Amino acid sequence: MAHQPLGGRPLAAVNLNADRPGPLTDPEIISIASSYNKSAAQVLLSWAVQRGTSVVPKTVQAARMVENMNLFTLKEEDMEKINRSGEEKGRVRFLDPRNHIGFDIFDEESDEPVMKHD
Repeated sequence: MAHQPLGGRPLAAVNLNADRPGPLTDPEIISIASSYNKSAAQVLLSWAVQRGTSVVPKTVQAARMVENMNLFTLKEEDMEKINRSGEEKGRVRFLDPRNHIGFDIFDEESDEPVMKHD
């Protein structure tokens, strides 16, 4: 599951990559979106769903809620472009509260606190 898969604007305490541009402004994503006459958000959400990831986009704007539901099927070559782009640029987590809450909520193998309590 992907919570806030578009990057969002989380508090600095949980956004260790605030200095890196988010996926909504990536030129490759914008180019793909333009070819479908869709938004970058629709491309990214469609990509995630098409690869089998449940997404929970966060917005309070009604127009974006409607837009986020209007997903579509990407061509295989566009799926590959997005996958390749992520591999080349490296994965970036824009919502990472592990240092703020004391454990890694994204660690599927061991859901244990990272801070030792004596």
